[in-house]
Amino acid sequence: MARRMSQDATGRVLGPKTARHRRTSVDNPEPPKRHSGFSADADAATSTVRARGELDILTVDLLWGTIDVLVRAGHLQITLDLAEVTSIDSAGVKLLIALQHSLTTHAGELAIINACPAVLDVLQRSQVAARPTLTE
Repeated sequence: MARRMSQDATGRVLGPKTARHRRTSVDNPEPPKRHSGFSADADAATSTVRARGELDILTVDLLWGTIDVLVRAGHLQITLDLAEVTSIDSAGVKLLIALQHSLTTHAGELAIINACPAVLDVLQRSQVAARPTLTE
């Protein structure tokens, strides 16, 4: 009996177990939607991290890693500028809570600034606004 193998979009051969769970172009004729670009950059001089795009389950690791670099360098008063963040999901909210907890255990602080109204609403509803310093 021949084993059925398939390839992903990059041409990597997938085993039968992986291929079974993967949708093919026959099953789903629409191309997968690309996730909006997310980026975060840190300014070590001011301990400010500027995030852009959607802060969600697909992007939280990037933001965590960017802030972690600052913390490991000894910066414990972090300012997170969300002016260019267009949306946030529960993973993003959980990340902000975890960051605040991590910083406060090391006598630090997370200040969130410039959140757009939609993001600010999510933060206030999830009570993140009560944890880190949050300015409009």
